[in-house]
Amino acid sequence: MRFKYFSYDQLATDPGVSRLRLDFYNLDLELFKKLNLTNFTSVDIRGGLRYNDSEVSFPTVGDPNDFHGLGIILGAKGLTRAFTGGDVYALGAFAMLAGEQHATSS
Repeated sequence: MRFKYFSYDQLATDPGVSRLRLDFYNLDLELFKKLNLTNFTSVDIRGGLRYNDSEVSFPTVGDPNDFHGLGIILGAKGLTRAFTGGDVYALGAFAMLAGEQHATSS
């Protein structure tokens, strides 16, 4: 089992556009399992719950759009040894959230 936290807060201050702000964070609680297919190849699979809190602000339009939600997250990572000194991997994840959105902008 693992717990992950991710936060992103960015403010765009282009005077020709406006002050766009994007602020969100995710809390993930996951179960994962590593499967060794060969001596050089493995696959990690994971699944769990995600909580998301996000806010997008367009000050020239009105109040921010706000979302709070909970849902599932599924993912996989494949890893294989390439040649003599490196690894090649692929990583993918999918999350589906349901929650409450406050969108007062039009």
